[in-house]
Amino acid sequence: MKTWGPKAGNLVEKYVFSVFDSSKDFTNQKYSNIIEVSDENHNNYVNSNVNSIEELRSLEERFSDEKGNTKWLKKLLKSNGRAEFSFRYLNEILKEDISVNNVDIFYGEHAKIDMPRKRKQHIKQVGISLPATPDFIIPKYRIVGDIKTGVEFKPHFQLTCAGYALAHENVKGEGNHIDWGIIYFFPTRNPSLFRKSITFAQLYIFPIDNYLRSEFLAKRDEAYAIISNPQKPPFPQSNESKHCEYCRFRGICVQDGLKLEVGV
Repeated sequence: MKTWGPKAGNLVEKYVFSVFDSSKDFTNQKYSNIIEVSDENHNNYVNSNVNSIEELRSLEERFSDEKGNTKWLKKLLKSNGRAEFSFRYLNEILKEDISVNNVDIFYGEHAKIDMPRKRKQHIKQVGISLPATPDFIIPKYRIVGDIKTGVEFKPHFQLTCAGYALAHENVKGEGNHIDWGIIYFFPTRNPSLFRKSITFAQLYIFPIDNYLRSEFLAKRDEAYAIISNPQKPPFPQSNESKHCEYCRFRGICVQDGLKLEVGV
């Protein structure tokens, strides 16, 4: 079942990539030019995604309890686009020889982790189906990254990067370690109804150490135990029911007898 949040997240991800593509060759130092180029990119993006934005508005009306605001999201995208162009130019001014360059960052199809024919017999099952595609990866500096959206940063976002790191190392073999994860978190909704400040994307940088890898593997084993058990898993406790609101399996649980409070 499609809801406003996941659809908004998909649009944000595409917008971030469009900004990255448009800013690759941008070198003009005047802020007026930054505004001009970023606004042009924003307008092109909106015009090429008219149907998706209209669908998002429709979801906003259908799922009013989700508190999505499509008009506000467009403002956030425009403001963050300007900020990204400004930061990229600032990086060009301040960076040193060891700084990350645009050519070092792989995203989209270039970030795909797929099964290699030559090493197929050496690939282990780590719990990530191949092909897997992180939002971006910087092999030169042993970094993998993911774009997340929502109201607030969740600690489990880091597990996504840990999973991608394991998959990358598993496929690429010895000498291709991933040591760092980056979460590019874009707040799509403001938790306060009385405050409508413009929010900007936040970067969370963290080591992908043995502890995080072990936590990912533990969650993988827990999920596998659930899906391999012929018995259906128990319903969530009352204090966990808030997670049911946007769960794709909510309808199945309700059909099987799950009782939810009004508004959940």
